[in-house]
Amino acid sequence: MKTKKNVYPIGRAVLSLAVGLGLLLGGCEEAAKPDTGSATQQLTYDGTTIEVPAKAQRILFAWTSFTLEDAMALDMKIPAVAQDGGAYGGVVAEYAKDAEKVDTSDPEAVRKYDPDAILMMALDNPEHVKELAGIAPVILSGGRDVDWTENLRMMAGLSGQKEKGEELIDQYNKKAAALKEKWNPDGGKTAVHLLLSDGSPGISAVPTALLPTLYEDLGFRDPLKAGEEAERWPSLDELAEADPDYLFLDAAELHEGTSEAELMEKLKQEASWSSLRAFREGHVYLGALLENGLSGTQSYSRLHMIGKLGEKMNGS
Repeated sequence: MKTKKNVYPIGRAVLSLAVGLGLLLGGCEEAAKPDTGSATQQLTYDGTTIEVPAKAQRILFAWTSFTLEDAMALDMKIPAVAQDGGAYGGVVAEYAKDAEKVDTSDPEAVRKYDPDAILMMALDNPEHVKELAGIAPVILSGGRDVDWTENLRMMAGLSGQKEKGEELIDQYNKKAAALKEKWNPDGGKTAVHLLLSDGSPGISAVPTALLPTLYEDLGFRDPLKAGEEAERWPSLDELAEADPDYLFLDAAELHEGTSEAELMEKLKQEASWSSLRAFREGHVYLGALLENGLSGTQSYSRLHMIGKLGEKMNGS
């Protein structure tokens, strides 16, 4: 296993950059942030070990929503984010709104902030990453192709909350196992998550890639085959043919004053909906499984969604 001090060269978000970044950053140790005598730890992430503070306080989140979700899951205060906003919005942006804004394109501004660590996606210019790595340890955090538990463990380790990170993972796994045992024990049930809106066609299926809790951890099958990225717009006839065992519905009107009870009654009055198996068997659940801005794949998204699913499916 490779060990480097104060720099972190590789993240799986862009595997094609791995070798190049490793070579570029291999000579950064001379420019590394001087040892201040504070306690440090060896942090291993994505197959590489680096030296970081035992409990990083001044973490700079630069252009990554995934690590911000990990911070949200751990209930961390967000110290600093990129001045230009970064690739996040919705509830994630709201959570980070009070963070200090740092111009990450300017190494002198980053040096003035004096971060303990810098978290980035492996999408930036390698020369820029190399420059920032001379100021503080740079962790190129992974995206969807890195297991969410590894991302959360990295953040928990960096912030001195390893035990809490393990507790969150254990909590999630137990809730998911209990829901699967109750609602889909043999893995043969189907489920669809739809968004309803005015106009035609008015129904969109949420991509399966955004719902790993539903389709991977609870093992439901997607009869609409909504795909990995793009939304699919099924017709009511297609929905009737798919006839899922479980139906999750979110609608704009639920966020505009209509109650779930009112929407449910409205749908039951329409034969195209009430004839579906999920309606007949009482397996229709209304409301958002995800808030605006969440990835669906990372720790806060999963913990949020497993809680929502437990509330709706178990009626508690």
